[in-house]
Amino acid sequence: MEAREKPPFSRLFHGSEIPPGGLRVSEQASKQERKDIAELLGLRSVNRFSFDAELTPAGKGAYDVTGSIAARVVQTCVITLEPIDVEIDYEVKVRFAPPEKGGPHDDPTQFDPQARDLEPLIGDIMDLGQLAYEHLAIAIDPYPRQAGTAFQWGGEAGSESDDDSPFAVLKRLKDG
Repeated sequence: MEAREKPPFSRLFHGSEIPPGGLRVSEQASKQERKDIAELLGLRSVNRFSFDAELTPAGKGAYDVTGSIAARVVQTCVITLEPIDVEIDYEVKVRFAPPEKGGPHDDPTQFDPQARDLEPLIGDIMDLGQLAYEHLAIAIDPYPRQAGTAFQWGGEAGSESDDDSPFAVLKRLKDG
């Protein structure tokens, strides 16, 4: 697969355009963007994908983003291989900040579980679409199962004969 130059869902915001009182944004993915997202994330389809957020200046050139993503996706059940409709509502709480030498971006040992996730601010540009896409990827269950399904082994435990065990098969192959 060749590398993408542009993320599948991109919404650029300039910090200079955010008023001191903050800015409320609401964005929806287009049909083509939803198709690209589904392909990249291995989903059958993305029927709806949106994000709502409040952007507020946080001082020192940083901006807080508080909001949520909402999506309706169709995944494949890992047990039955049937389609599953999944509703996703996921909270987003991030701070875009200019990278500072010696700051939290540089020292992974400085970890505060209550702090906002940090994203580097490039110039004064924030890509909230990319941020929403990344949070969708995090929110998706990697092993979706339909309600009430469980994996069933082919036979009962201990029911296979000694001739069927993997070691017996290997021994037969070796002995020829």
